[in-house]
Amino acid sequence: MPPSAAGSDLRATRLAAHISLQTVADALGSWPIRISELERGLKHDTAFARRYMTWLAVHGEDAPKARRPLAV
Repeated sequence: MPPSAAGSDLRATRLAAHISLQTVADALGSWPIRISELERGLKHDTAFARRYMTWLAVHGEDAPKARRPLAV
């Protein structure tokens, strides 16, 4: 699987779980921009992608959720 496809899978999983970039970045000791670049296929880091994938698998359900805008 090419890194960009893996990144898009990570993004889809994160968004489905309503987890913010900041939450992932804090958990992995990184910056939100690095997570975003990985998800969009702009940067390739196999080891970091595996850490992210593992974190989502283990903590995705328990991670703090991103705030959703209030419905009006």
